[in-house]
Amino acid sequence: MQRHTSYTIGELVEKLQLPRSTVVGWLKRYEHYIDFEMQGKRRVYLESSLTILREIAKLREQDISLLKIDDELAQRHPIQAQPAPESVEKSTGAEQADRESDMTSSAHLPTVNSKNDEISALFGRKIDEISQYIASEQQQRQSLVTRMRRWYLSAVILLLLLLLLFIGAVIAVQQTLYEHKSELIDNRKLLQSQSSTLLQQLEDNKISLKKARERIRQQTAELNQIGIKLDHSAADYQK
Repeated sequence: MQRHTSYTIGELVEKLQLPRSTVVGWLKRYEHYIDFEMQGKRRVYLESSLTILREIAKLREQDISLLKIDDELAQRHPIQAQPAPESVEKSTGAEQADRESDMTSSAHLPTVNSKNDEISALFGRKIDEISQYIASEQQQRQSLVTRMRRWYLSAVILLLLLLLLFIGAVIAVQQTLYEHKSELIDNRKLLQSQSSTLLQQLEDNKISLKKARERIRQQTAELNQIGIKLDHSAADYQK
């Protein structure tokens, strides 16, 4: 008969390259999907169990909650029947007969304790699933809050940079306007100086023209007197 490949917990940890506590937690949480055998008092896990653990690891890498992983496994894998551990001590013939008699007599009694244990285990698993789901949601919410804080900080930094750029642009424009204003003031002063010079030249030319006109008038008067004298001289000459 071909022997199935089996792994201890240590070998599973080595295969998966995960912390031992994580692997043990998954084996306990998803034990109804895990196929294992009992070798004496030691539990060994089959190849299918390693495959399931790898699926769980891949789903966890995708940030899927433990509760949703349980749903995924329920759709992909059947629930495994859990084998009862083998007894280490062997019973005597009388004890074996008594045990078989007791089992036969109790076979028809309601298995209340077993059902209660199953219900309690199921209830405990559901409570664990709910608590882990709440913890996962809180972790996701905390991660979302952290990302929002980072986005808010990035937005604030970006706004501050834009504000600094705007202030720099305003200062540059004001500096340019100030330089143009200074240049205009200098040009105005130059124009005023040139205007004053032109006005002074015009005033000087006006005075010069006035003096020349006065000289011309005086010369004209002198010429008139000379003409009068010439007229008198001519009259005297004719006499």
